[in-house]
Amino acid sequence: MAAKLSSGASANGVVAYQDHENGDQFHYWPARADLVLGDTLSQFEVTHWGVNENAYYVDLGGQNYVSSVGGILAGRARIDISDDQRQSITQAIKEQFNVERPRLLPLMLSDCKVTPVIAQNVIDMGSAGTVNFPSIVGPGSTFSYLVSATNSLFAHLSASQATSPVARPSFAMNVDGMVEFVGDPWTAEIKCDLSQVWSYTRSKFSAGARWGWIEFGGNYERIVQDLIRDNVIKVKFIEGSGTEGRQIFEVAKKIFEAINNQAVAGEGFFKFEPNPAPSRFKENFLFGWSPWSASINASYYSNTFRQSISFNEIITYTGRVKLPMGLSMPLAVGCSGSAKQYFKDLQDTSNGCVTQSKADGLQNRIRREVNAKQAKTQEYLRKLEDGEWTVEKWRNMMAILREITLTENLQIDASGGVFNVDGSGVIAEWERAASADFDKILWQARKKPQYNYS
Repeated sequence: MAAKLSSGASANGVVAYQDHENGDQFHYWPARADLVLGDTLSQFEVTHWGVNENAYYVDLGGQNYVSSVGGILAGRARIDISDDQRQSITQAIKEQFNVERPRLLPLMLSDCKVTPVIAQNVIDMGSAGTVNFPSIVGPGSTFSYLVSATNSLFAHLSASQATSPVARPSFAMNVDGMVEFVGDPWTAEIKCDLSQVWSYTRSKFSAGARWGWIEFGGNYERIVQDLIRDNVIKVKFIEGSGTEGRQIFEVAKKIFEAINNQAVAGEGFFKFEPNPAPSRFKENFLFGWSPWSASINASYYSNTFRQSISFNEIITYTGRVKLPMGLSMPLAVGCSGSAKQYFKDLQDTSNGCVTQSKADGLQNRIRREVNAKQAKTQEYLRKLEDGEWTVEKWRNMMAILREITLTENLQIDASGGVFNVDGSGVIAEWERAASADFDKILWQARKKPQYNYS
């Protein structure tokens, strides 16, 4: 069962090819894979936090509380045609092929490659990011995916308020692979002298080889092309054309089997066996797809038989070819209208979208943090200039300053007392300890996930 390359129909972003054996069977390909909530996108959810005028605190355990911002975009989808597309292609098949009840099956994809379409640089901005996609996907198959990041930009992009709940191309996936088709049939008249074909072919292998079988491997197609180019084999195409790939394979196989018939004893001149690894000759078109491997018997010399043996036959063949195919599907929608139900703000259960007021609130918090750090930077520089601090302590404190936030961290000291929310207690304690035990203090700062202001 395979699709006929030259017999197909298309409608509404779908291409369907008739089966080469069953006229009521059609193999379809979603040239445009639409996102339809509740259909091709059966589950979808965006959860975000921290994009708000108030900080979102996370309890990390051990009396460690940090301000956090981030988001998670996840879903379950079927990269397939929608119900509307299915109806359209079914109608087109009925009209073009006069098939009342066509049966639809997706084309099978091999050598699959899945590429997520996301802004990876945004994912990488935070202290932790995750991109989970399947490695193999084909038309009609269902898969789950997840993208997360702990930075404000990802949270904003994934849940920003939209004018309509349309598909968003900034979160999507591409799928590429190979699809096998039944090609156009061809008929050719073949003429040659079998003794010349044998002598020519045997001369392509080492004359020193005196026994055993030698596999053609990737040389098969080249040797057969040489036979035709040098006019040892004469090929006249009556219907169709082509002297490469499976056509060549079948022409030469027919001739080599005729030469085998001339052997009165022994194993024969050529051997064809099922190919256990049809992709092992990557550089060669024929043996990349061929289900057979070919070998020549080195026990026979090139002059084994001298008599002229004429071969004149008409060969008809319908071969199979593999062609590259690709498709793409968006995996997210805008936060608007009926789609709002799929968005969740952990700080605002009444509205899961990132609104302008929420974005402005976050920017105000960021400005407070930037101003606080600028003030500390100037303070540290004055202490260095006045000689109160050594260069080493100044560098230590600047390193700590880069690892923490000043305006939103809640920290609890060993005695159970809470430092000021603005960070003054934390930074003062570290300033006192930095010169004595800097490595320990810096480690403590880095082990606490901090808010990323990217």
